[in-house]
Amino acid sequence: MPFFFSFSLSLSLPPSPHSLSSPSPFLPPQVRELEGEFEGEQRKSSESIKAVRKYERRVKELTYQSEEDRKNLNRLQDLVDKLQLKVKAYKRSSEEAVSDRVRGGGTLGGGERPGGREGGREGRGEAEGEGIGRDRRPGQE
Repeated sequence: MPFFFSFSLSLSLPPSPHSLSSPSPFLPPQVRELEGEFEGEQRKSSESIKAVRKYERRVKELTYQSEEDRKNLNRLQDLVDKLQLKVKAYKRSSEEAVSDRVRGGGTLGGGERPGGREGGREGRGEAEGEGIGRDRRPGQE
């Protein structure tokens, strides 16, 4: 092996102008000022990146929430449609029952009730709920 490869150079180099860990006293004031501005811009850039990430997360959350709301709205609309169909069916059967009753000679008007009893309060006594101390609300008989 050759002998000339075994020595080492020990030169001390001045700090690189690219090392931004701390301002060096060997650099002119303009360079230190530029380094300070550069560090400030780096801080602003990292804060901007954090803000962008925060807003991206918020957009994802709102997008997910709006999709869930849309799904719920569709489910509710389906339920409303089904209920409307049921209401129409009940109304139709009620109208058919009334028309059958009218065609059959019975009427729902006058003193007769659908249950076969006479209307009004005069025929009822305590046995049918007009006892003392009964709580009456508007719209109840």
